Amino acid sequence: MYKETKNDMINIQRIVLITIALLFFFGDSHGQQNVSTSGIIQFQKKVNNHAQFKNMFDDQTPQGKRLIDNFTKMTEPFDTFYFSLEYADNNTLYKSEEYVESRNILSEITAQNAVFTDLDQKHAISAMTIFDKKINMDEKTMSIKWKLTDETRNIAGYNCIRANGVFGDSIYVVAFYTEDIALSGGPEHFNGLPGMILGIALPHDHVTWFATKVYKRSTSGPLQREFGGAKISRSEIPGYLKKAVIPKIKIKEEMFDRIMY
Repeated sequence: MYKETKNDMINIQRIVLITIALLFFFGDSHGQQNVSTSGIIQFQKKVNNHAQFKNMFDDQTPQGKRLIDNFTKMTEPFDTFYFSLEYADNNTLYKSEEYVESRNILSEITAQNAVFTDLDQKHAISAMTIFDKKINMDEKTMSIKWKLTDETRNIAGYNCIRANGVFGDSIYVVAFYTEDIALSGGPEHFNGLPGMILGIALPHDHVTWFATKVYKRSTSGPLQREFGGAKISRSEIPGYLKKAVIPKIKIKEEMFDRIMY
């Protein structure tokens, strides 16, 4: 009969240790590739103020040129805002994390935006604060016509794929989404890609959103979906803003049709 020796025991122990190490290594590698369905994304929103002023005012008139010159002198070239996007159960909640006052009237209006989106039901509830008055909207998710590309870039440690899109009548948008986060959501009202949007650029409006960090939620509870304020429809927003803003300052009226973000 075979008798187990001390060397045999040592070899068995080595095999067990190597097996455990391999299981740990491959198990951990597999875990890192798991698709995320719950977490929080931190976003930086950047606005090119000086370029936006040229969109706001008619630079073909003496008054328009004077307004562009005055606003350019009294503001920083860029404003930076900080938002979070929490996601769970195929819902997302976008909200301001740090209020930053802006002398750019368009940025100030959207600085405290909040949006809850139910991606299954294609339904969104959003809130804005316009000169200290809170309003909210209950509506369908924004429809965007997307075209995927082969271009990729890394954002907040995630491999992202570029998509070009159009929404509204003709507003051009560039997005970068990752398939490593399963939800088809994104900051503000942006949605509809085969993964989470971690980067957005609106070239004409000189606004970008880019993720800086992704981390786990500290709770498993449902996301906030109710906001205070007067209820209003999206179609009423341009008229509402014209009444609120134009008495204070003359802005091109077409700007009010794209002031939601």
